[in-house]
Amino acid sequence: MQYQLNGYKYDSDRTPIIGDIYETGTGDSYGYRALHLTRTGKFFIHCKGHCPEFDNISRRGNKPEKLIPISYAEAKEWAEKHFSSENFDRYFTEDYADGDPNKTVRLRIEISERKYNLAKKEAARREMFFLDYVDSLFPDVED
Repeated sequence: MQYQLNGYKYDSDRTPIIGDIYETGTGDSYGYRALHLTRTGKFFIHCKGHCPEFDNISRRGNKPEKLIPISYAEAKEWAEKHFSSENFDRYFTEDYADGDPNKTVRLRIEISERKYNLAKKEAARREMFFLDYVDSLFPDVED
């Protein structure tokens, strides 16, 4: 399913699911909800069925299937309720100071194409792999 908002296209078929739930029953919440994270760091919920917790956000009515762009804070709140602690920590941990120096994390950033090309050139000039060059921009800090 695709949805376009403010010039940005959300596509549930091409964006990875970082967590999902399926609830059965006839209460307030039933159906399928999946949290997606785009390659540019935007979150959205793919909702099939009844998703009352997002009806006030979507303004798209009570359709049987919809994509709902949400903020980082909204995604974090939803994940706290529905993710395992391991999956939650993978995407939402904010404890930067106590991080393991040997553990790597996925970083999603957006920079201009010009800056990206300049960084690639600088890495080549230093005879480094691009990722090693980016890593070198953040030296380890000793307490």
